[in-house]
Amino acid sequence: MATSHRRIALFGATGGTGSATVRSFIKRQGFRDSVELRLMVRSTAKLSRMIPELTTYKNIHVFQGQITDKATVGECLRDADTIVCALGENSNIAGVKVLQDLSKTITEVLDDMKRSSTRE
Repeated sequence: MATSHRRIALFGATGGTGSATVRSFIKRQGFRDSVELRLMVRSTAKLSRMIPELTTYKNIHVFQGQITDKATVGECLRDADTIVCALGENSNIAGVKVLQDLSKTITEVLDDMKRSSTRE
């Protein structure tokens, strides 16, 4: 019987919560056969330093870019069943609105995808 892959897009994989979430996934029995994990990060180098074993997983795809980059966010979200946001703000710096920016970008990308799928 074929196993159904769940596709999960995770934003913020290099932070404390995000990296703990990724580690939790890869420790789960059957992870390689049941989940496709799509990670959006600002720095693939940082992710590789934090979780070097990720390169051994063919079911993990990493997308590097800014959260306001609709094209990269869209690639990360493509065919995702679930979206996990592990972003957070450590400081209350005026003008920094990471969570708002990501929410806006995801909403715009999903709207674009919906419009595109109704045209086909």
